[in-house]
Amino acid sequence: MHALAGAYVLDAVSDIERAAFSRHLADCETCALEVAELRETVARLADQTWSVPPPRMRAEVLAQIRRTPQLPPGGVARPAGRGGSARWRQWTIAAAAAGVVA
Repeated sequence: MHALAGAYVLDAVSDIERAAFSRHLADCETCALEVAELRETVARLADQTWSVPPPRMRAEVLAQIRRTPQLPPGGVARPAGRGGSARWRQWTIAAAAAGVVA
């Protein structure tokens, strides 16, 4: 039961484990203290992860979205420039030329 303290604090236990550990907390002062300390640690860690994005970030993201070409519904991206179909034509021409020479 004692090994569930960390998972309990992070809400990474099943409903059955949560209920059993909650009952255990009522009787185990060591686990109650550990849970309190872990909750404080988790709260402090979470405080450091949040920051306010720069004001211009929203405008930059929306501008990038407007510049990014979107795929058609159910479509597949086509290679840009000399891609798949151009390369296929080159191989076809080379094979035909080799056949003529042979």
